[in-house]
Amino acid sequence: MTQELGALSVDGDRCTVHFERLYDATADELWRALTEPAQLAGWLAEAPSIELRGGGEIHLDFGDGEEMHGVIREIEPLRVFEYTWPEAWESVIRFELRPHDDGVLLVLDHRALPTEKAPSYGAGWHSHLDMLDASLAGGSVDFMPRYEELRTAYEDQVAALR
Repeated sequence: MTQELGALSVDGDRCTVHFERLYDATADELWRALTEPAQLAGWLAEAPSIELRGGGEIHLDFGDGEEMHGVIREIEPLRVFEYTWPEAWESVIRFELRPHDDGVLLVLDHRALPTEKAPSYGAGWHSHLDMLDASLAGGSVDFMPRYEELRTAYEDQVAALR
């Protein structure tokens, strides 16, 4: 895959990872991929529970004991899906869907990441978005080889920002 790298930006001791990806899909197909447990399992993680409403909870299980329990901050069907991504710090993930002549533009921003975690999240989201593209097309991408291939490029990007 030859998708452009996401853009990293620094604000104090925090970082944002930004992606814009054009998908050959409808807004409904992409929305379902972001919000339906069966669809999420194909590109991101198992989703044992998602309460699709403001203040609702989202639980993602990446396997091997890695889980995320967030709270939905904003939801506008077919347009915006934003939730907290708590770890040892509190970050926020936001997906925006924008109609485009050739499909749907997905804008992803993961904000308030510790700068030292940005390369991992940059390579991780990049890999997961490649998996989303493949999933929508009926294919697949193996996460870990793609992640390992991309990690250095995101480390270089953070080093250049310092």
